[in-house]
Amino acid sequence: MQEKTLQALSKLSALLKEDPRVLRLEKAEKEATLSEEVRSLSTSMQEKADAYVDARSHYGEEGALTLAAQKELYLAKKALDSNPLAWEYSQAYAVIRRLYADIDSVIYGPYREKRKCLEK
Repeated sequence: MQEKTLQALSKLSALLKEDPRVLRLEKAEKEATLSEEVRSLSTSMQEKADAYVDARSHYGEEGALTLAAQKELYLAKKALDSNPLAWEYSQAYAVIRRLYADIDSVIYGPYREKRKCLEK
Protein backbone atom coordinates (compact mmCIF):
# COMPACT_ATOMS: atom_id res chain seq x y z
CA MET A 1 0.00 0.00 0.00
CA GLN A 2 2.76 2.45 0.92
CA GLU A 3 4.65 1.69 -2.31
CA LYS A 4 1.49 2.27 -4.34
CA THR A 5 0.95 5.62 -2.61
CA LEU A 6 4.54 6.68 -3.25
CA GLN A 7 4.19 5.77 -6.93
CA ALA A 8 0.97 7.75 -7.23
CA LEU A 9 2.53 10.80 -5.54
CA SER A 10 5.59 10.54 -7.76
CA LYS A 11 3.37 10.46 -10.84
CA LEU A 12 1.38 13.46 -9.55
CA SER A 13 4.61 15.38 -8.95
CA ALA A 14 5.85 14.63 -12.47
CA LEU A 15 2.54 15.69 -14.01
CA LEU A 16 2.53 18.94 -12.05
CA LYS A 17 6.03 19.79 -13.24
CA GLU A 18 4.76 19.58 -16.83
CA ASP A 19 1.39 21.25 -16.25
CA PRO A 20 0.98 24.42 -18.37
CA ARG A 21 -0.43 26.31 -15.37
CA VAL A 22 2.65 25.53 -13.29
CA LEU A 23 4.93 26.42 -16.18
CA ARG A 24 3.07 29.73 -16.60
CA LEU A 25 3.60 30.54 -12.93
CA GLU A 26 7.30 29.65 -13.10
CA LYS A 27 7.75 31.89 -16.14
CA ALA A 28 5.84 34.78 -14.57
CA GLU A 29 7.81 34.44 -11.34
CA LYS A 30 11.12 34.48 -13.19
CA GLU A 31 10.16 37.55 -15.22
CA ALA A 32 8.89 39.42 -12.17
CA THR A 33 11.96 38.51 -10.14
CA LEU A 34 14.29 39.75 -12.87
CA SER A 35 12.42 43.05 -13.26
CA GLU A 36 14.11 45.94 -11.49
CA GLU A 37 10.82 47.85 -11.57
CA VAL A 38 8.90 45.04 -9.86
CA ARG A 39 11.61 44.65 -7.22
CA SER A 40 11.57 48.39 -6.58
CA LEU A 41 7.77 48.51 -6.32
CA SER A 42 7.78 45.47 -4.05
CA THR A 43 10.42 46.99 -1.78
CA SER A 44 8.49 50.24 -1.63
CA MET A 45 5.29 48.43 -0.73
CA GLN A 46 7.06 46.47 2.04
CA GLU A 47 8.51 49.68 3.46
CA LYS A 48 5.06 51.29 3.42
CA ALA A 49 3.59 48.21 5.11
CA ASP A 50 6.22 48.38 7.84
CA ALA A 51 5.54 52.10 8.31
CA TYR A 52 1.81 51.41 8.58
CA VAL A 53 2.32 48.68 11.19
CA ASP A 54 4.56 50.99 13.21
CA ALA A 55 2.10 53.89 12.99
CA ARG A 56 -0.79 51.66 13.95
CA SER A 57 1.02 50.32 17.00
CA HIS A 58 2.00 53.83 18.14
CA TYR A 59 -1.04 55.91 17.21
CA GLY A 60 -3.90 53.40 16.98
CA GLU A 61 -6.10 52.58 14.03
CA GLU A 62 -7.70 56.01 13.72
CA GLY A 63 -4.62 58.18 14.31
CA ALA A 64 -3.88 60.76 11.63
CA LEU A 65 -0.39 59.35 10.99
CA THR A 66 -1.80 55.83 10.81
CA LEU A 67 -4.40 56.85 8.24
CA ALA A 68 -1.74 58.65 6.20
CA ALA A 69 0.51 55.55 6.34
CA GLN A 70 -2.45 53.39 5.32
CA LYS A 71 -3.06 55.57 2.28
CA GLU A 72 0.63 55.39 1.33
CA LEU A 73 0.50 51.59 1.63
CA TYR A 74 -2.62 51.49 -0.55
CA LEU A 75 -0.93 53.59 -3.24
CA ALA A 76 2.23 51.45 -3.15
CA LYS A 77 0.21 48.24 -3.44
CA LYS A 78 -1.85 49.72 -6.26
CA ALA A 79 1.35 50.66 -8.13
CA LEU A 80 2.72 47.14 -7.72
CA ASP A 81 -0.55 45.50 -8.74
CA SER A 82 -0.71 47.75 -11.82
CA ASN A 83 2.62 46.51 -13.13
CA PRO A 84 1.98 44.01 -15.97
CA LEU A 85 4.62 41.54 -14.77
CA ALA A 86 3.33 41.60 -11.19
CA TRP A 87 -0.24 41.30 -12.44
CA GLU A 88 0.64 38.27 -14.61
CA TYR A 89 2.36 36.61 -11.65
CA SER A 90 -0.64 37.30 -9.42
CA GLN A 91 -3.05 35.79 -11.96
CA ALA A 92 -0.88 32.71 -12.51
CA TYR A 93 -0.46 32.26 -8.75
CA ALA A 94 -4.23 32.42 -8.17
CA VAL A 95 -4.76 29.59 -10.68
CA ILE A 96 -2.16 27.43 -8.95
CA ARG A 97 -3.62 28.12 -5.51
CA ARG A 98 -6.98 26.84 -6.74
CA LEU A 99 -5.32 23.79 -8.33
CA TYR A 100 -3.45 22.94 -5.13
CA ALA A 101 -6.60 23.50 -3.06
CA ASP A 102 -8.44 21.01 -5.29
CA ILE A 103 -5.62 18.47 -4.94
CA ASP A 104 -5.58 19.00 -1.18
CA SER A 105 -9.33 18.45 -1.04
CA VAL A 106 -9.11 15.19 -2.97
CA ILE A 107 -6.23 13.82 -0.90
CA TYR A 108 -7.14 15.04 2.57
CA GLY A 109 -10.87 15.78 2.28
CA PRO A 110 -12.05 12.39 3.48
CA TYR A 111 -9.97 12.76 6.65
CA ARG A 112 -11.44 16.17 7.46
CA GLU A 113 -15.04 15.00 7.46
CA LYS A 114 -16.59 14.68 10.86
CA ARG A 115 -17.82 11.18 11.37
CA LYS A 116 -21.08 10.62 13.13
CA CYS A 117 -21.04 8.11 15.90
CA LEU A 118 -23.53 5.34 15.60
CA GLU A 119 -25.94 5.24 18.48
CA LYS A 120 -27.35 1.95 19.71
